[in-house]
Parts: sequence; structure tokens; C-alpha cells
Amino acid sequence: MKDTLEVQIDGILDSIYGDIPDSALTATDMAEFLIFARKLASSAIVSTIAPGFAMDTVGHLWAKFLFHNTAHPNSKVAPAGNFIFFETYVGAAGIADADVVFADGNVTSAASHTFHFAEGQVGKTCYVHCYYQIKKGDRSPASVIISFVIN
Repeated sequence: MKDTLEVQIDGILDSIYGDIPDSALTATDMAEFLIFARKLASSAIVSTIAPGFAMDTVGHLWAKFLFHNTAHPNSKVAPAGNFIFFETYVGAAGIADADVVFADGNVTSAASHTFHFAEGQVGKTCYVHCYYQIKKGDRSPASVIISFVIN
């Protein structure tokens, strides 16, 4: 009942105060009504190049990859406002790059990532590729696909 009443009260207050233009509100009004300024859209531009990455070390049920900026190969720093988005696929060996159906995507801002696998995946092939991505979801061209056998 309390939650329903709260929703009704919020709806009524929105109908009363919802048409007041932001320009008519003072800083005190905005603080009193808990109205916060909207965040500006990100000015980040998605990279036009694909990130580089390489397998660093591999062990039983794990593999560590290092990411680098292909525009500056000695740099681990992604272009401003870009993150690394990587995807994997675990399946049979010998799948052509164009036929790999990637899933299990993840975003990182770190210069490395360690992939972990289950016992049931031993002997299967893991395919990995990555993109640069900005907060809006826009992506750069894809990197090369690296594949390896899970041990």
C-alpha cells in the first residue's frame, strides 16, 4: 500500500509541477525539489582503428590477453573515451573467421584480461576478438580473431 501511495503521490506532483520550465526554477527550487541538471552527451568519438591484442600466458582453464593501441603500439592506453569490448566463442576447431558466432561480450578499461574456462571446455577451441567502444555503444572496426585450444 505504501509503495502504491508513493507512486500516486509522485504522479500527482509530476502533473502539478511537471510543466514548470527549467528556466523558471532557481537553484534553491531545484535543490528543494531534487531536480538535477542533465548530464551532457559524451563528446567521445569512437576510434577508427581496431585495438590490438595478443595472448600473454596460458594455463589450465585460463588464458591471459594483453590489449594495446594499434596507433601507438607501445601504448596500452585506449583512445580517449574508448573502452575495449571483447567477445568470445568456444566450439569446434577450424571454423572460418566469417562463420564464428561470437557471444559472451564484456567491456574492460584494463590493459589485460584473463579468460577462465570450465572443465567441460578442455580440448575445445576458443575464438576471441575485440573492438573499441564508447559509452553510447558505437564500435570501431573489429580486431583480428585469435583462436587457441583450451587446456
